[in-house]
Amino acid sequence: SASTAFAGWHWLNTYVTTPLLNNADYELTVEPGSSLRTVLNTLARDEILKHPDAVRVHAKLSDTGNRIQAGRYTQAESTTPQS
Repeated sequence: SASTAFAGWHWLNTYVTTPLLNNADYELTVEPGSSLRTVLNTLARDEILKHPDAVRVHAKLSDTGNRIQAGRYTQAESTTPQS
């Protein structure tokens, strides 16, 4: 139903704009050629991200999943799954 779809979209949109679990010392190195799935699974394994599949769906729907860039990243307090 439309209300179920809206509720799902609302939850997803809220989740990807909520700051990640706070770990100010967390650093992630993304190797060249890494996929979104690999990066999200690493974040989930390290207990930084609770719902990697939700972020993957959001990335697919917003066409941002192909923008993974290699590098070293440090988590800021305001980092969200979307950022």
